[in-house]
Order: sequence, then structure tokens, then C-alpha cells
Amino acid sequence: MNLNLEIAINLSMEVINLLGEVVFDKSYGNLSTGNQTLNIDLGSVANGIYQMRFLTELGQVVSRMEVIR
Repeated sequence: MNLNLEIAINLSMEVINLLGEVVFDKSYGNLSTGNQTLNIDLGSVANGIYQMRFLTELGQVVSRMEVIR
């Protein structure tokens, strides 16, 4: 996943299943401004519909995701 950051942030991500359980989480630490590439390995996550929650010190963003293999 590619990001273009206007400010430096401390970023972490959670993948949450439909039962509200966190099935994957990763901390990316402090990211500097500019283009950033995040490696997200969801090999251990089963097929299905999930929420991806990105957390920073400024707030959070949640989006829907579907894993299909």
C-alpha cells in the first residue's frame, strides 16, 4: 500500500473480523513525510470481509476490505 504523507506520523494498523476480533496488527512506527510504502502480509488471514483500521496520534481511519484467494 502506498501513502503520500503531508506530515510525519506514528502509524499502526489492525485488521478486524466481523466478530470484532483483531486478527492482524502491525506497528509501522514513525513515518516521515512524502511517499511511503507499507508491506501488509495477510497470509495468515482467512478469506472474508474485514475492517482495516489505521491508527495515528491524530485519529483513525477505518475502511472495508475483502480477502479473496
